[in-house]
Amino acid sequence: PNIVEIEGLTPGLFSTGLDFMKKYNHGAIKAFKGDVVIIGGGFTAVDSARSSARTARRLLGENGVVTIVYRRSEQYLAADLVELEEMEKERIKVMTLLSPISVAVQGGRLHSVRFRRNYLGKGGSVGKPEIVPVNGSEFDIPCTHLIMAIGQTQDWSVLPEGVALAGKFRTSHERLFAAGDFMSGSLDVIHAIADGKEVAALIDTVLTGRVRVQRKLAVEKAQENGETGRYRQHDLQDPLPMRHLDPERRIPADPEVARGYDDAETGVHATRCYFCHYKFEIDQDLCIHCNWCIDVSPRTCIHQVARFDTDADGVIVRAHPAQSAEEATYIWIDNRACIRCGKCLRVCPVRAISMRKTKLVDCAVG
Repeated sequence: PNIVEIEGLTPGLFSTGLDFMKKYNHGAIKAFKGDVVIIGGGFTAVDSARSSARTARRLLGENGVVTIVYRRSEQYLAADLVELEEMEKERIKVMTLLSPISVAVQGGRLHSVRFRRNYLGKGGSVGKPEIVPVNGSEFDIPCTHLIMAIGQTQDWSVLPEGVALAGKFRTSHERLFAAGDFMSGSLDVIHAIADGKEVAALIDTVLTGRVRVQRKLAVEKAQENGETGRYRQHDLQDPLPMRHLDPERRIPADPEVARGYDDAETGVHATRCYFCHYKFEIDQDLCIHCNWCIDVSPRTCIHQVARFDTDADGVIVRAHPAQSAEEATYIWIDNRACIRCGKCLRVCPVRAISMRKTKLVDCAVG
């Protein structure tokens, strides 16, 4: 039988990774006998695998086998190196270049999943290579539980019949709004929170009939000496690894594995911030092209420029470097590469360089 045909009818089959994780986090999984296969390569697949491993070890002892099966190679898994290392510690198998074909059921329960081997071609979409099946390469992996962590779509049942998405945050119903993953597809919590703030402002406008708050960019002059509190040595700091609970202590009580950072470690991470809300600028009318700022810069962030390309709003989209001093029309600071050390400002002999601080603020209208 096809996977879709038995979905929701067979014990041990979780139609989505989110369905499994919900039951797992609510303590609804009381029995977990046999081997587990997770199909997918995203974050939900990894979460399901690691949660399955702990559940299986706690309820079964050491006999349960937990396996992630992914259709592409390991380099395309959503898991980073740390998670791959943690999965290895938790004895989770990772099998790649395999696509599911069908599921076998015996006595009303899952028995195995049939897979076909793949290889990766040169085409494909969204930056990933196409999947090419290898004919005659089918084989079965026995399992008692199968988790389909292969992506999710919107649950349209939460909306009245006939309602559709109609642009950013809007639907075809004037009093219904959509945001987060429902609107954009699978992203992250940060984008969902940002959407929540934006849609709240839109709803306020709809309910009151007017815009009551506008977000504006506040620009203020910063310290005269260009000190931001970020120094060159901060640029050389490696991120501290997060401490993890030892594998043998993860099983009995199912505690948090990633232990977070203490105050001192958090402070080290904070000093790695590039302070992008500070911006150094050169007044071209005052600049004498002495190049002292270029010479003192610890990064290649200040350039001699012949000309700029700008967009409709006047924002620089490309700088054309000058090939000689005579060709240089501007001395320009590329703030995308700047580490906010302030050396350029302090060395300038004619005070042509200034530092400003920017932030977004919500302002009442009227």
